[in-house]
Amino acid sequence: MIIHIRFAGAAGGGGWFNRRTLVVVFSAMAFAAFSEVAQAGPVTNNLVFWVDADDLDGDGVSEGLGESGQTAGSVATWVNKSAINGAPTATQGSALFQPTLTLGALNGRPVVRFDGLDDYLQSASFTTALAQPTEMYIVWKADSNGSPGGGFFACIAVDGNSGSARQAVTYEFIGGQGGDSLTMYGGAPTFGALIFNSTFSAPIYETAMFNGASSTMRVNGQSVAAFNVNGGPGTESLGGVTLGGRYDLFGGDRLTLDGYIAELLIYSSPLNTTDRDAVESYLNGHWSIVPEPTATLLLAVGGLLLFHRRCR
Repeated sequence: MIIHIRFAGAAGGGGWFNRRTLVVVFSAMAFAAFSEVAQAGPVTNNLVFWVDADDLDGDGVSEGLGESGQTAGSVATWVNKSAINGAPTATQGSALFQPTLTLGALNGRPVVRFDGLDDYLQSASFTTALAQPTEMYIVWKADSNGSPGGGFFACIAVDGNSGSARQAVTYEFIGGQGGDSLTMYGGAPTFGALIFNSTFSAPIYETAMFNGASSTMRVNGQSVAAFNVNGGPGTESLGGVTLGGRYDLFGGDRLTLDGYIAELLIYSSPLNTTDRDAVESYLNGHWSIVPEPTATLLLAVGGLLLFHRRCR
């Protein structure tokens, strides 16, 4: 972008706002705008599952209620934009259990909203189940910490599609462990969890790396001090995907999500630090979860320099 500016006033710039001041301000604004707008797409190496509420049908175009796969906002199909490992897509054939596409809910973009009662989407199995270590990136919000089921409370955002190959991300109330908590489960061989105790009133982007007792969790691009229960998440593979609820939707523990999912990426192996940071930056920029530090810093520096010029 090229901006032409004509100055009106005395030659030599007798006022405080002169050409050097303008250069400083526009330099800061240009760099800030670049860091906000120039968002690369996510890393695609080993990406086996990718759903984006801004592109429900996976055609690369944001079309709102014009997206295929939904009728009047009721979502029957959420296309997996990955092209490997069978690329199973998440679907829901019953209108009663379909979540809704809610427009403009996050950074002016749509999200897929689950009602916390019975909404869910579920994929077929991957061609090859994902053995740990694996990595999930999810932009989501829980509006409550769950509904009664099986003697405990939980909202499950992502789970496997069977009881024998599960990796799950949940938000729940854990009475003896600090209240509301983000939790990762990895199934057998023993019941275990990785838990981060916190209450979230705003949407987050979460990175969950499943690797048994070495599992890790990040929230909004920062590592969190989680603790293990029974050695941390188990070591099960991930066979397929359930969105918005537990794999066993018709058993006693539906544990469906009261909240929304904006985007989910699942990798068959953890990304290196550079690629992980790139994916997190992409998600944060796309959904505007937290301010970009670079942009905020540059605008602050620009403001300080401008103030300095003005006070001289």
